[in-house]
Amino acid sequence: MARTRIRSFIAVEVPRDTAREIEQFLAKVSKAVQGVRWVKTGGFHLTLQFLGEVEEALIDQIKDRMNDVSSHHRVFHLTPKEIGCFPSPERPRIIWLGFQGDLEALETLQREVAGEDRRFHPHLTLGRVVDPKRASGITDIIYMGRSAFFEEFLVKSFSLFKSDLTPSGAEYTKLAEFELKP
Repeated sequence: MARTRIRSFIAVEVPRDTAREIEQFLAKVSKAVQGVRWVKTGGFHLTLQFLGEVEEALIDQIKDRMNDVSSHHRVFHLTPKEIGCFPSPERPRIIWLGFQGDLEALETLQREVAGEDRRFHPHLTLGRVVDPKRASGITDIIYMGRSAFFEEFLVKSFSLFKSDLTPSGAEYTKLAEFELKP
């Protein structure tokens, strides 16, 4: 009998008000950019660890471990700031929005969630370049991002998500939420 596998990841959800600010910014600037598939409304999150295909039977163990992790961490503040690209603006594949604020608390949480100490670049994916040869206007969005203003928000929790890939992009389902200490 085949085992059921769930494509999953652990992430901080962006609060609704912040997501609206990001959507408004993208609505203004995305028309100037070609060759990019933008993240769907409601899809903004800051990934702490991509788990990949996980056996469904292990989901409860992951939830138990994340409950333990959350009990060791306090809420903290982040502010979206700075637009950039991976791997570089000259060869963009991913357009992202970075953060400022209590990055030490975020990085400590990420290390404990991931169970390893490796380089972490906190960001939200805004869009993916679907056709590098036809992509244009990406440096413009980076420049416009310098003057964009996004409100600070309080990170109160992180979540375990299921990710289903569809022709129109990934669809996310929250499987569990883990509250941080006040």
